[in-house]
Amino acid sequence: MPHVALRLAALRPRRVLPSVGPPRAAWLGFLLSAVGVILLGIASAPMLAGAQSAPVCKADGTDTQKCFFEAEDEEGVPLASLKTRTMPIDPKILAGRDIVRNQTALEQLGKALFWDQQVGSDGQSCGSCHFVAGADARNKNQGSPGLKSVTPDHTFQNNLGPNHLLTASDFPLHKLADANNRTSQVQRDSNDVVSSAGVFNRDFSSIRNNGALGNDRPAFDFAAFDNCVSNPDPEGFSIRGVNTRRVEPRNTPTMINAMFTNRNFWDSRAQDVFNGVTPFGARDTAARVFDNGSGTVRAVQLRINFSSLASQAVGPPLSDFEMSCRGRTFPDVGHKLLTSTRPRWHSRTSRRTTVCWVASLSIAPAMVEPPRAWCAAIAT
Repeated sequence: MPHVALRLAALRPRRVLPSVGPPRAAWLGFLLSAVGVILLGIASAPMLAGAQSAPVCKADGTDTQKCFFEAEDEEGVPLASLKTRTMPIDPKILAGRDIVRNQTALEQLGKALFWDQQVGSDGQSCGSCHFVAGADARNKNQGSPGLKSVTPDHTFQNNLGPNHLLTASDFPLHKLADANNRTSQVQRDSNDVVSSAGVFNRDFSSIRNNGALGNDRPAFDFAAFDNCVSNPDPEGFSIRGVNTRRVEPRNTPTMINAMFTNRNFWDSRAQDVFNGVTPFGARDTAARVFDNGSGTVRAVQLRINFSSLASQAVGPPLSDFEMSCRGRTFPDVGHKLLTSTRPRWHSRTSRRTTVCWVASLSIAPAMVEPPRAWCAAIAT
């Protein structure tokens, strides 16, 4: 049997130490942590006491001093398709009440007016700027100078002037040498915006019926058209003295699912309470509609809740940037539509939309609940 040399340590019995707890370094760590927690509590106590002593913020946001915000307890609703959601409806506009007689007829008429190019002064409809996915996909003459700057700017920058054809190289408007470093050198900048082309700068005169042309733009429908006079555009939308279409200072948001929006327009000026006349809801205390429900025509205030889209819809048709000659009123628009030979719609709209147009010709009288008639109280 060969000789095997074993290490003495392997044969030496292991010495068993008595249990004396964690090492000294661990105890020291626990002690320092405890001291840190105590010091943090001492330092935070004044702040917590001050926060709790401040008044609770008012729900309407009218506080004039520092206040303590308390969030509402909300259980929340699981995310789901908007098809599963229902919008609240003001009881005043339920079918059979004072205002609406036939809800289906009202919806058909609303769709017809949305696409009707005669609502605008020279062929502009609501659908002109909401044609692709509810937004504006046009790429020519879509630049607007800094009209909403603190000091309005009427100069076009970076070649975004009238009739410019947009390309990918025009973006971003604020371009950095390194897109991933906001402190890198600015290669170009602009207060211009890419927006939506509207109408020419013109002043309204009258609605012309089957008469001589009498205006400086081709009539969209000779049976009824806006008789307007062109003036030099003060905002710079012209080329060598010839006016181009004006471009709005804010671009067109999609109107798809906009019914779920509590306020509309980028600046939220389209209120959720509709006053029947303007986008400003209850803030416009002068807005009135005419009511003959008592047998006597009276100018009354109208307040329809949950109607931000209605507030939005009464803005563009009279805007001298979007759809109208300057100075036109809703009675003028109504006069034009009533004397026109037939509705005009975008040629690329579907047959289903066309059917809606045909239906709209006979549903207007059925929209309002007799014997009460409502109309916007705008000077004629």
